[in-house]
Amino acid sequence: MMQTKWRVALYLDERATASQQEALGKVFSGQAGGPLAALAPLIGEVMGVRTAAIDYHSDGKRRRLRINGIAEMEIEALAGQDGGDVVLSNHPFTPVPGSPAVVAKSKYLRFADHGYQREMSDRNGFYSPFSYQG
Repeated sequence: MMQTKWRVALYLDERATASQQEALGKVFSGQAGGPLAALAPLIGEVMGVRTAAIDYHSDGKRRRLRINGIAEMEIEALAGQDGGDVVLSNHPFTPVPGSPAVVAKSKYLRFADHGYQREMSDRNGFYSPFSYQG
């Protein structure tokens, strides 16, 4: 993970204003500092930045994301021994310091853009509560 540089694409919600899109671009590229700046050295190429219709839903232990015409995914948290969440705490690449990552399993992931087309299911996933502020 540290030796091979990532190829990434950034999708910004089309409902964001121009100034919000600019601020989000700085946050997600690591230019604004904060937790995501720690991931910036892992990125080798930004394939593109574009606006799109983005829908995100949180329903109990399920999370769904759809980027219209580009990607869609769904994950569901694994049940721990007591029925609660299985969590990872204090891991080095968290985008949400101080919050544990909930361990989940993917229902599906579909992505088609920048010459890539991928479909996967039954893989691992993680989610955490977050609130970015400036």
